[in-house]
Amino acid sequence: WAFATTGVSHSVLFKKIGDHVAGLASLDSFNSQNLSSTAWAYATGRLSHRRLFEKLVTEAAVLKDDFVQTQHIANFLWACSTVGYTDERQFSTFAPVIAVKLAQCNEQGLANIGWAYSVAIVPSQDLFNGCFTRAYASRQSAFSDEGLAQLHQWQLWQQELKSGIELPLPLQEKCRMSFISTSHSESKLQNDVVRELKAAGFDLDEEVLLGSGYRIDALVKVGDG
Repeated sequence: WAFATTGVSHSVLFKKIGDHVAGLASLDSFNSQNLSSTAWAYATGRLSHRRLFEKLVTEAAVLKDDFVQTQHIANFLWACSTVGYTDERQFSTFAPVIAVKLAQCNEQGLANIGWAYSVAIVPSQDLFNGCFTRAYASRQSAFSDEGLAQLHQWQLWQQELKSGIELPLPLQEKCRMSFISTSHSESKLQNDVVRELKAAGFDLDEEVLLGSGYRIDALVKVGDG
């Protein structure tokens, strides 16, 4: 946790610790904060360790009712989604636990939870309902730009699901504006592809902003389209 917090990503150290924890016979000595902090540290350092996360998720399922602090739940689920370890059973197991603790969630926790479930693609009627959107709306002035961008992705997911669950329109627009304001940079690969397309005679537009808020690196026009 300390290494991740200070921005030091020591891959060799993290691998050794991950191998050690994954190889333990049990994680009886871990409480909910230990599980959450460990997962958070690897995700923050963008270091995936599948065997470690398998171990953490298995233990978290056993201790789900011991996750007293909603921040621990939010950080744990965010970490799993960030490294791509999205076990559907885990997310489904935590949904009712979060639902009864919704009032305890701060704005960043709410944003992390919504984003994590959208990445994991695990819809939950027990969790995502009018109570959840009202919790978002009641804290809209406190969300960071990053949190608002996460909420935008959650709202897009709800629209894709055709769930009928909608944030208030002013908040939706606020989230979208934060999302499209997120800085982006062109990659060498992108520039190489655009150059080759132009050399081949294609008519294209670069950095096209879609209604969803996502950008297309290069939009090729074919025929009369």
